[in-house]
Amino acid sequence: MRWAEIREQYPNQWLIVDALEAHTEGDRRKLDQMTVVEVCSDGAAALSRYQELHRQHPQREFYFVHTAREELDIRERYWLGLRRRYATHPTGTARRHGCTTIILETTHAQGLYLKRGFSVVRERQERGVDLSVMRLELDSRSSGR
Repeated sequence: MRWAEIREQYPNQWLIVDALEAHTEGDRRKLDQMTVVEVCSDGAAALSRYQELHRQHPQREFYFVHTAREELDIRERYWLGLRRRYATHPTGTARRHGCTTIILETTHAQGLYLKRGFSVVRERQERGVDLSVMRLELDSRSSGR
């Protein structure tokens, strides 16, 4: 369903929706097709249920929304704090421990690790979650710090 159809069928209600088809334009997430997962009594209930569903199904794209909005205004934000710090420092730690290769798995941070020289070794799934197995061969001549 499109947003206009959802608003018509569920006027003035809090909903949990699952994006079936979506794309990004700049910093905005555009939901092309979605399905209503649940109707909630209020915003707090919607948030709570959203968090629960997100924990149970991390690979799905859930949103909690209110149908009073004519347009959805979903902005993407990249949370790189911990991942960026971790991605920039494991090479020094690995070298100090005598490692020559780093292998890791990630669900979301492929781009971050690709920028730091990792390559995708393979893709796999565990409990319905897509994982990228990534590898970095360490250059023993550089310190990595």
